[in-house]
Amino acid sequence: MSQWFLSYDGQQSGPFELAQAAEKARANPDGYAWREGFAEWVPISQVAELSQRAAPTAPPPAAAPRLADEIDFTIFG
Repeated sequence: MSQWFLSYDGQQSGPFELAQAAEKARANPDGYAWREGFAEWVPISQVAELSQRAAPTAPPPAAAPRLADEIDFTIFG
């Protein structure tokens, strides 16, 4: 798991786990990010892992009306 570092106005913070760094980046995308493997600090808007917005979720499907007047079984007895 990578540790992320963020920088805003020259003030570095971190290390953060990805989820926490992404949350902070969404709250303030006007900064820079770095993690092991990056050659230099990169604008947050260019880091796919941090700049992805949560995918909009579709509303649940409308429930079909339940009809109580149909019988799908037979009673023997």
